[in-house]
Amino acid sequence: MIFRTRFLKWYFIVALVIPLAYILLSYTKDSEPIASGKVRIEKTVSGYQLLKNNKPFKIKGAATDSLFLNELSLAGANTIRVYDTLGLRKILDEAAANDLSVMVDLPIQRCLRELCDFYEDETFIQNNLNTFDAFIKTYKDHPALLMWVLGNEVKFPKRSKSKNFYSFFNRLVKNIRKNDPNHPITTAISNSSKIQIMRIALWCEPLDAISFNSFGGLGNMENDLDKTSLFWKGPFIISEWGINGPWEAASYTNWGAQIEDTSTKKAEQYVERYQQFINTDNTRFLGDIFFYWGKKQERTHTWYSTFSDDSLKTEAALAMESIWKESKQEESIPKIKYLLIDKKGANESLVFQPEITKEIELVLEENGGSHTVISWEILPENWYYRWHDVEEKPKPVFKFQDSTATRISFKTPSEPGPYRIFSYIKNAKGNYATANIPFYVLKKDKTI
Repeated sequence: MIFRTRFLKWYFIVALVIPLAYILLSYTKDSEPIASGKVRIEKTVSGYQLLKNNKPFKIKGAATDSLFLNELSLAGANTIRVYDTLGLRKILDEAAANDLSVMVDLPIQRCLRELCDFYEDETFIQNNLNTFDAFIKTYKDHPALLMWVLGNEVKFPKRSKSKNFYSFFNRLVKNIRKNDPNHPITTAISNSSKIQIMRIALWCEPLDAISFNSFGGLGNMENDLDKTSLFWKGPFIISEWGINGPWEAASYTNWGAQIEDTSTKKAEQYVERYQQFINTDNTRFLGDIFFYWGKKQERTHTWYSTFSDDSLKTEAALAMESIWKESKQEESIPKIKYLLIDKKGANESLVFQPEITKEIELVLEENGGSHTVISWEILPENWYYRWHDVEEKPKPVFKFQDSTATRISFKTPSEPGPYRIFSYIKNAKGNYATANIPFYVLKKDKTI
C-alpha cells in the first residue's frame, strides 16, 4: 500500500512537471523577428534592437496628446505614445511634421477583477475585431507610425476564467500581423508583474515586445525580469514611467487626500529615477516613455503636468530635456521648498472652521531664482473620480489677484469638505513652479 501511494505520488509529479518543463523551454528558445518591415525588432548577438527604416532606433519619448509636440521635439525626444484614437490623424500628421514617431494605443476592454463576461459575446468580439481591422488599414502606412500597443494596463485573466478573452486577443494579434506586417505589436501592463508576463508568454499569440507602465515599482523591474526569464526573455519597453502616482503617494492627510510634492521636488525625482532605473544597459531594453508631457488632470491638474494651464514649462520639462540631450539645460526657473498655512505643513492634516482668515506662505529655495508674478487659487478636492476615467479639473471656489507676494491671507470656504490651495510662481523666461497644500473645512457646528 505504501509503495503504491509513493508510486502514484511520483507518477503525478512527473505527469505534471514534464509537460510544464516542455512548455517553459519552448518559450525560452531564441525566437526569430516577427514584424519584418519598415519598423522591426531584431535579435542581435547581445540582445535585441529596434530598427526603423533599417536604422537603429532607441525610443526616447513621452506620453502626450497633440499639444507641445514642437517643444517635445526641440527637447530632444524622438517618440510619443498616444491614447486618443479619435484624433489620431491630426496627431500622426503633427508628429511627422516634428520628426516624432508614434506608439499608438488600441483600446481593449479590460477584465474587471478577472471577470470578462463581455468576451463571451461573439457579437461583441466580432464588432471589435472589425473595428480594429478598419482602423489598422486606415493608419498602417502613415510615416509617423512606430508600433501598435494593444491596450493600456490590460489585466490578462486566468485562462480558466476567460478562454474567450485570449481567443479575442490572439485573433486581434493575427489580424494586425496580416494587415500590417511593417510595424511591431506590444501590449502595456501595469508594472513588471510576473503573473501577467507568464500569462502573456504562455497563452497569447507571440508579441514583438512586452511594455511596462511602472512608477513606484520601477525598482522591482530588473528582479522581476530575472525571475521570469525561465519562460520569457524577449525585448521590453518601459511604456510609462515617472514619479509615484497619486495611487501610491508617500503620505496622506487624515481624511485620505494625497500630499503632492512641489514641482521642484518632482524634477529632482525624475532625474534620480531615470539615472537609477531607466538608463539601463539591459540588452533587451528598447527604450522608454516618460509620463507625462503636457497638461493632465490626475487627482490634481499639477501632479503629472509638465506645462501650466497657460502653457508655461515646469522644471520637470527642463529635466527631461537634459536627459534626452544628455547635457544639463541651464535655464532660470523658480524653485519651491514648500507651502505653509499658519506655519504648518500638509503632513499636519490641516482642519479649519469655515470662513476664518488664514495666512499661507510660499517658501522658496535660497537659489529659487527671480519671479514676476505669483497666482493663487482654491479648488475643491477631486474626490469623486473613477479609476481609469478621464478626469477634469474642478472649478475654483476662489482665485486671488496676482501679485509678487510670497505670503497672503485668505478666508476658508463656507462649504464643508476637502480643498487644496494652489500656488503658481512664474518668471519672465516663460517658466513656472507650483505647489499645493490640502486642508479640510468643517461644518459650522463642528469643532476641531
